[in-house]
Amino acid sequence: MSATNGQHPWLLAAPWYGWPRQAPVQPRETRPVLQKYETSRFVTEFLRDPQHSLKFVDEDLVHRLELLPPLPALGPPFGTRRRRLSTQTLVKTGTRKLFLDTHKRFYLVVCELHCDAPGFPSANRDQVCEAGLVVRRRRVEVGASSGLAPKIVTKQAAGLLRDIAMTSTQLENLERIAALSGSEDDGLVASIRFRRADAVARLGAERRRLAAWSEEVGSVWALEGWLPSAFDKIGRWQQVEESPGEVTEQVYPLYPLVPDPRDAGHAGRARAIYFGVVPTSSAEAAVDGTARFDDQALYEVRCYVRRHDPRCPKKPVRGDCKGELVWSHPTETYRLASHFDLDGTGNQPVTIQLPDIPALQARAATARPSQLATVKMVSPPGSGFQFADSGKIPTSGGMNPGIEICSFSIPLITIVATFVFKLFLGIVMLVFNLWFLLKLKFCIPPSAQVAGDVGAELSLIPPSLSVDADIDVAMSAPASAALQAKLSADFDAEQGAGTGAALTGPAGYTNKPLIELHKDLAADYRLAANAPSFTETLEYEDHVDRSEVTVS
Repeated sequence: MSATNGQHPWLLAAPWYGWPRQAPVQPRETRPVLQKYETSRFVTEFLRDPQHSLKFVDEDLVHRLELLPPLPALGPPFGTRRRRLSTQTLVKTGTRKLFLDTHKRFYLVVCELHCDAPGFPSANRDQVCEAGLVVRRRRVEVGASSGLAPKIVTKQAAGLLRDIAMTSTQLENLERIAALSGSEDDGLVASIRFRRADAVARLGAERRRLAAWSEEVGSVWALEGWLPSAFDKIGRWQQVEESPGEVTEQVYPLYPLVPDPRDAGHAGRARAIYFGVVPTSSAEAAVDGTARFDDQALYEVRCYVRRHDPRCPKKPVRGDCKGELVWSHPTETYRLASHFDLDGTGNQPVTIQLPDIPALQARAATARPSQLATVKMVSPPGSGFQFADSGKIPTSGGMNPGIEICSFSIPLITIVATFVFKLFLGIVMLVFNLWFLLKLKFCIPPSAQVAGDVGAELSLIPPSLSVDADIDVAMSAPASAALQAKLSADFDAEQGAGTGAALTGPAGYTNKPLIELHKDLAADYRLAANAPSFTETLEYEDHVDRSEVTVS
């Protein structure tokens, strides 16, 4: 950025406390940082202490779905039964994932304005007449000029990505083993170190192979910005320059951090720090109805400030002059979590209190229907269902020719909805063999301790045989059959009659996945009475002292 009117040029970089996290990148080359919070009062938290934000951990990375290598079929007594609850696994990638507001996670982008001069001093915030951020989308057009059929290009890309994913998983497992093993066994440590070095080398080679293939088939990156239209909440993605001279994209405000003057140790003191809210959802869409944001695209944030032209009088509106625009580097690329992301939905506990049926019975006996049925449903003419109300499933019916007005009590609607959900949950699992859904629920029975003890008691497994071992192979046929019978009985007792037969039958599973499922469900029963706090596992970024930060 060239100097204007003899002034030093400006640079937008990471806030000073974020520099160590981007090392060895020099402060002048750092990019704005994304900061994560678990409270909707995140702006208040930031203003009080800009450094107090959540750490990004493994759940904040995108995980890609990959097929597991097939396991060999087993002989009697298992036949063709499945040896895994799932034939796919989630492989961690290096792409950041941002959760949605409904997941109780919120994000700020933070940057700092400097003069590009010796010592990298903060710029004068009074000289800024406009500040904002834009959200952009990076999209790669794979094989745009190769002449190959799209199916062939997709198949080649999938193979290369699968190799990278599997090697990344192996490397992650080796690092986990190394962290657990310590230095007690020098031979084991040396073996892990050798295998890790080999995995690192293979991962590098596979990524270089992907880059070479991408260049060969003519992959092209497109940078797109969101341009609003004359219609409310309608716009389009359109290719934009990295650092345009004028802003035509939709802009979100970037605010200056003005610290409390009484707080001498505030991170924003004597600094030109700016922050803005990162949007993770939007009601905007393209003209064809496509949502602006989805969980597949890659996004990034760019911050900018406009340097006030001293020849123009200042006005309290955006674009009060045509001063110089100063753009930051893009933030790290990220994807948005899906609405049904398990980690995300697990961050927001919800309790729905179901009706107390004995209490409802007693109250209904002494009240008029009009006092209790407060939800009115009005059916227009020819729209009300009519059928025989005999307590049996109707086989015929019609439409009420007139207007029908019925009132219901909210507890009544809730009771019926709960009944339908519980009825069809078992049917869905049985018909579609979606038995992994058992791990997405657990119910505390009247005596949770008894159920937990029953679930944990697998007395037919020899004490010397670890559950982590291949029980299906190590156990004799009679012992395996006896274990299947016990598992079947336990699943019936815990999940309802018929569950055990479905899980252990010819279309069911072998012993090992059933034991893993059994143990997980039993653990849920035991932990239910002393469930961990939803906040006790949160990790916060380490505090950085100003004395630790230097500029070369």
